[in-house]
This record gives sequence, C-alpha cells and structure tokens, in this order.
Amino acid sequence: MKKTGFILLIALVTIFGFVSCDMGGDDIVDPCAGGHDFTTFQSTIDPTCTVGGSDIFKCSRCTVTENRNPVSALGHTGSLVGATPATCTVAGNTGTGTCDRCGEQLAGETILALGHTYATEWEYNSTHHWHECIRCDDKNNNTTHTISDWIIDLEPTETLPGSQYKECTICEYEIERETIPTIVNPNNITITINNLNPGDYLILISLDGQQGMQYFAENVIVDSSGTLTVTQPYSQLVSWYWNDQPCNIYYRITGNIYSTKVTNIPYLFEKGAHFILDATTDFK
Repeated sequence: MKKTGFILLIALVTIFGFVSCDMGGDDIVDPCAGGHDFTTFQSTIDPTCTVGGSDIFKCSRCTVTENRNPVSALGHTGSLVGATPATCTVAGNTGTGTCDRCGEQLAGETILALGHTYATEWEYNSTHHWHECIRCDDKNNNTTHTISDWIIDLEPTETLPGSQYKECTICEYEIERETIPTIVNPNNITITINNLNPGDYLILISLDGQQGMQYFAENVIVDSSGTLTVTQPYSQLVSWYWNDQPCNIYYRITGNIYSTKVTNIPYLFEKGAHFILDATTDFK
C-alpha cells in the first residue's frame, strides 16, 4: 500500500513539473502583440480656454487608451477696457478685463512703440529746415539753410524791372528777393515812377523847358507792381533845351496833374540818364 502511494506522488510531481515549465516566463502570449484595437469609445474631454480637448478610445483587448479627434483650446473671451495706444516713443497696451468663460483676469498685450516715421518733404522756417514725423512733431535733420546765389526769375527790360531771389539749396525756401532795375540803354532817357496805384491811367508825362512842353510818354496803364517805367531815345530830347534851366516833369494821372522839379540837369540830358521818382513824395 505504501509503495503504491509513493509511486502516485512521483507521477503527480512529474505532471505538474511539465505544466509549470510550459506556462512560465516568455511563453505567455501578448493579446495586442499585433497592435491595439481602439474601437471602444470611452469618453470626451471638453476643451477649456487654455487646454485642448479630445475623444478617448479604449483598446478592445487591453486597458490602453488613445486620444482622438483633438480640439484646440478655446482661448479666453471677454472685452478689454482701458486700452492705451502706442506712440512713437512709448509702448501701449490692449487693456485689461475678465474672461467670460473661466473668469481668469486678462492682462492684455503690449503694443510696441511705433518709432518715428519722417516725411520726405521739407518743413522750414526763416532760418532752418527739417523732416517732421508724420505722427508727432519730432524733427530730424534740423539744420540751417544753405543760401544760393542770386536766381533771376524775371529778366528786366528797358521798360519793366525784373526780379531775383536767393533760396536754400536744400529745401528751396525763398530767403531773399529783390527787384532788378530796368535796363538803362545808353542811348535812351528813362523815367521810373514808383508807388503808383495799380490800374491808374497815365495820360502823359511832359518835359517843360524853355522851349515849351514836349510829350515824353502818354496813354500808359500802371500794372499791378505799382511801378511805371518809360523811355525815349536820347536823340528826340536833345533839341528841347537850349540853356541851363531847371526842368519840370509833369504827370497827368487819371485826370490829376502833378509835377516835380528835376534840378542840376545840364541843358542837354546826358545819354543814359535815368530819373527815379516816387509818387508819394515827388508828386505835388
């Protein structure tokens, strides 16, 4: 009997030994060795203002999960108040507020200073020129004028004065302007009358010497400059005076007769003589 029990014990140990060897260690089979099967929907993670959301699927053969259908974070919403615009030199801010979804305090964003943007056209005054910022009054390249030589914009003639000016060679600001006298023809006698009223009608200018009145000019309208210049060839005038007598020049303007005495004139006008008179002081 004892011998039979011992034999049975040996048989059981042998059987269980083989079973233990077959099921142990690396011989266990992984059910997902060929890949997971994410076909079981498990839950959805809703997105927040700062964290994105997704759907969670579970493998049908194990406990591993996978996030699918990602949704971006929603971002904060809400109105910002107290915005400060940026200037050329100072940064601004979009303002502050509270998120309508999560209640988080919103600090706004910084707006970088814009920096100066200077116009290409020159600004100027009587002494300087500069480029000015289009957003503020900051000045760049602020320097004194560089004065040009005289520039003639109207050539004088024997009857009309000309004009010339000086300007800044950089910004073209007109610095100075002056009148160029009429051209004196050495064979002419010239009379210029300044400070007349534009539009006055000059009926005549006469020279009154010992031999009587002689017409010098007539029927001339004063232009907008208020200056009138008339000439006559010297050869027409030399026969008017026979001795050394003072000369009166008479003007008749719009019906009124004026005269002025021209003294220290030889009995013959010198060639190229130019008499410059002022209507406000010489007319009597």
